[in-house]
Amino acid sequence: GPPGGGKTSTARILAKLLGRPFLVLPLESVVSKWYGEAERNLAAVFDAAAEMGESVIFMDEIDALATSRDAPGGMHEATRRSLSVLLRRLDGFDPNASTILIAATNR
Repeated sequence: GPPGGGKTSTARILAKLLGRPFLVLPLESVVSKWYGEAERNLAAVFDAAAEMGESVIFMDEIDALATSRDAPGGMHEATRRSLSVLLRRLDGFDPNASTILIAATNR
């Protein structure tokens, strides 16, 4: 939804009601000009959540990574690598884990 619609607040309230730590992952903070740093930043959030046990991860502006691979001009290499890390982490997400992942878009 549009900025200011309460997406982050809703996720934060859910985490509070569940009594879980709340990790906010604004994807613009993951992106880095240094090779491999964006991927490490993204992986670090998932690793931290796994160490915490029960937690809520909120990924804001996921559309920054989830753009079409067929878009004109293609996808920037750093974005492609970060998306690959995200997809691998989601694919390996343990369905019995107590981590809740919430993703939001501004579209």
